[in-house]
Order: sequence, then C-alpha cells, then structure tokens
Amino acid sequence: MGGQAWASQPSPGRESGKVEKVEDGDTIKVKIGKKTYTVQYAAISAPDGKRPFGKESKKVNEKLVKKKMVELEQDITEKDTKKRLVR
Repeated sequence: MGGQAWASQPSPGRESGKVEKVEDGDTIKVKIGKKTYTVQYAAISAPDGKRPFGKESKKVNEKLVKKKMVELEQDITEKDTKKRLVR
C-alpha cells in the first residue's frame, strides 16, 4: 500500500508486520516487532477448514498475504472473545 504516509510512520491504532502463518480464511499470525500475534480480520467471516469452502478460503488468503508485510488498522474492538487482535 505504497504511497500512504503511515506506511513508514505508523500512527496510533496502526501497525505493520509480517504474516508468518495463515490459519484460515479470516485469521492470520503476524509478527509485529519481536512478538507474534493472532489476528482476526474485522468484518470478515470466512469458513474454516471443516466447513464447505473452508480449504478454498484459506488458499485464497494464503495467496493474498502469506509471508508478506501487511499494514493493520485497529478496529473498534481491540480483541475478540478468543483474545485475537481484531484488525
């Protein structure tokens, strides 16, 4: 997302990190600094591997973000009930 001023200078509520693992279609593991966080996408609900199209949703997510740098913006909710960051 080149060209955005906050890409090199994060503002409050935004951070950058590298995707280390794709859990499923709407959940990833992101390394921010020296710590790895589980991140749930805000406003997205994708099927997990046990449900129809679960494997397909994970594959698409992997194509989009696996091993890539991502920029995350904090949602209204900091964490979900499973203690995952919501971004």
